[in-house]
Amino acid sequence: MKELNKNNFESNTLKSNKPVVVKWWSEFCLQCEALTSTMKKLEEKYKNIKFYSANVSELNDIAAIWGIMSLPTVIIFKEGNSIHQFYGNLPQDVFEKELDKL
Repeated sequence: MKELNKNNFESNTLKSNKPVVVKWWSEFCLQCEALTSTMKKLEEKYKNIKFYSANVSELNDIAAIWGIMSLPTVIIFKEGNSIHQFYGNLPQDVFEKELDKL
């Protein structure tokens, strides 16, 4: 998963021609680290979807816009819109149920 920053957030998420999954994380969040392996497995399985991570400490202004209030938070973007949000370190099949709809 590539890391988003202030310079590429909009172009890689809101202007993407493919669906996008963004995992919001912090270096102090143990559940965020635990979710990383699930996100990597999903990225390998869903080649038609782009996967990114976003550090809330570095993107606090953008995190506030998207209402990131707990970590980890995962947002699915499609055609520039947030279409689904997940909160916490959830099992892989929970994510797959939503990603299979894309």
